[in-house]
Amino acid sequence: MNRQSRGSTPGAADGGPTAPQGRRGWSPRTTGWVTLGLGVWMVLAPSVWIYGDAGGLDARWNDMVVGFFVAVIGAARLVRWHRRRLLTVVSVVIGAWLVVAPFVVTYGYGDHATRAAVNDVVIGLVIAALAIGGPAPEGDQNDRR
Repeated sequence: MNRQSRGSTPGAADGGPTAPQGRRGWSPRTTGWVTLGLGVWMVLAPSVWIYGDAGGLDARWNDMVVGFFVAVIGAARLVRWHRRRLLTVVSVVIGAWLVVAPFVVTYGYGDHATRAAVNDVVIGLVIAALAIGGPAPEGDQNDRR
């Protein structure tokens, strides 16, 4: 067991474990949990929001499918999957899709449809921000295979 001097923090200098911090101070594990939670929310959102029943691409299915992929990305971050650059790129693409989805997918009309559309835009922005501003995808030699 290592003893720390007063005022020091545990870390590599003290021989203690450290978690790599993101560009904003978030660890990859925290980013993974938040992303996983957002994905689960996206899967559950269709049971909370009321979407319109107009024709075209259905917003309910869009949210469930996109939410599933977001949850998979969060889980991959939690198990420290070695292709973090790929996760970052896919996260940005999914986040961008959620921002534009209300203009492409049929959400219907009314207060509930507006809330569902705003939910998707906000979640999309958060997912993209976590990917861009979260833990840096450093040391991904395996991405070049």
